[in-house]
Amino acid sequence: MPTGYTSPVQDGTCTRFDDFTWRCARAFGAMIMQRDDSLSEGVQLTEEVSSYHEESLAEAQKEYLRLRKMRQSARLRFSAVQFAATLKNGVESARENQEQHLRYSTMLGKVASWEPPTPDHAGLKTFMVEQLTESIEFDCSHTFGLDEIQAAMDGDPLMFHTKALESAKWSIGYHEEKLVEEHERIGGRNQWKQDLLGSVGPPPQVKA
Repeated sequence: MPTGYTSPVQDGTCTRFDDFTWRCARAFGAMIMQRDDSLSEGVQLTEEVSSYHEESLAEAQKEYLRLRKMRQSARLRFSAVQFAATLKNGVESARENQEQHLRYSTMLGKVASWEPPTPDHAGLKTFMVEQLTESIEFDCSHTFGLDEIQAAMDGDPLMFHTKALESAKWSIGYHEEKLVEEHERIGGRNQWKQDLLGSVGPPPQVKA
């Protein structure tokens, strides 16, 4: 039985060695991103490094410098604004938590009081209870630690600025590392394809 790679050989549309080789090459790591592409689109011999990590690195460096250059008064204002936003979000989340818990609990009470019409329906009731119980545990068991945040701010009024600076520094290191990995990965893929190109010749069609 022919495969997706051998069916063109079976029906006679693929008779050239280089054509068959480039078709099969799409199953390998260097070309795996092109595996599902239509052959009519051609083979992409050279990949470019995504701009994501480069752009993210630039943003993180910019943010780190901005935070570092802040004077003490600006750092205090920054922390105060972030604390207010965190407090607001925490209060809103806590309220939403309570409302969800009430809705789940109300439905759970209805399920608990329901008498299945036959023994064959008992499993349905058990399943309904399990679903609601799991949802309560997952959605309504969060603690927001607002008192702890307030205490921390009382002890360190620059807490949020410090955390933001640490976060920006971490992002710089993360995106620097990923950018190096991306260059190595794309470079390896391109080299693999160039080596295959030198061995079997170009594919029937090359993607621009």
